[in-house]
Amino acid sequence: MAVVIAVEILEKIIIQVQEILETREHITLDQNFESMDLNSLKSIALIGKLEESFDIFFEDDELLFEYFNTIQKIAQRVASKLQQ
Repeated sequence: MAVVIAVEILEKIIIQVQEILETREHITLDQNFESMDLNSLKSIALIGKLEESFDIFFEDDELLFEYFNTIQKIAQRVASKLQQ
């Protein structure tokens, strides 16, 4: 099933990622965050911020770095949660 991702969701996620990574540089949808110094502490902060701002909850088995290492992957997860 394809998940439709609204531009508003993408914009909100990009801003949150920039805040967590303490950067204002342009982040592409498929840019891997490993090259941008996303460590485990920042990952946890990002997930908390996403849950709070979108009023969603990620289960423990969803909390894998590979699911949250690009804007595109995060947006797909958030959009899927919002459709539930």
